[in-house]
Amino acid sequence: MFKKEKYELIEGIYTDAIDYDYINIGIKEKLIGFFIGFIIAFLAIQIFFGIVIISFVIAIFFGFKAIPVYRKYLIDKRKKKLLLEFRDLLDSLNNSLAAGDNVNDAFNNALEDMISQHGENAYITKEVNIIIGGLYNNIVIENLLMNFADRSHLEDIKDFCDTFCTCIRLGGNLKVIINDCKEIITQKIDIELEINTIIAGNKNQLNIIILMPFIIIAMMQTMGFDAIMALNFTTITTKIIALIIFILAYRLGLKIIKIEV
Repeated sequence: MFKKEKYELIEGIYTDAIDYDYINIGIKEKLIGFFIGFIIAFLAIQIFFGIVIISFVIAIFFGFKAIPVYRKYLIDKRKKKLLLEFRDLLDSLNNSLAAGDNVNDAFNNALEDMISQHGENAYITKEVNIIIGGLYNNIVIENLLMNFADRSHLEDIKDFCDTFCTCIRLGGNLKVIINDCKEIITQKIDIELEINTIIAGNKNQLNIIILMPFIIIAMMQTMGFDAIMALNFTTITTKIIALIIFILAYRLGLKIIKIEV
């Protein structure tokens, strides 16, 4: 048996920091993920086959399978939130540097702005705090930014930090660089939000299409169509094939409407 490869956390340089590609979910989150998978699977199997014990056993299996899916959802949600907050950080840094502040002062001003806009517990506020603390502990800004970029696992943040560090080492106009990065990231986020709005209707249609067969079968059962629930080789085989087709169609539909920016 092959052992599952253990994820290696990317740690902060001098203090505890978040690796945004990993989340150690607690009992509450595990239960939420489990029950989402359990309820969906139980209802689907029960509607198709009407055998409570089989539905319960299969639902337990899918409940455990849903936990890592829910964990991935939480990770993606956190990274999207970080990117939106990072856009505000760039805006604050751009304003400070345009006013003539140096890099250290710009980050100090940015900390106040992030606390005002997002609160002390926001991801970006904590990251700016780490950067400022590192500067006071004589850690160079390049190392602090690259560590943040590595932990974020976000291409936009990595690109900005690479460009920023190169500009500091080789010399360059930080005002122009930060302003250009801010514009690019802002445009990318705006485009992504616009695309999400456009495809939201398609997602709803996909969900309705997948749910309709289950709703129709449930309604037919209440109307006395006993043949629907007949347990013989033909009906069981047909229902199993139908379930597989629904699952494959749903996954294919999700891939079709998923657009990377």
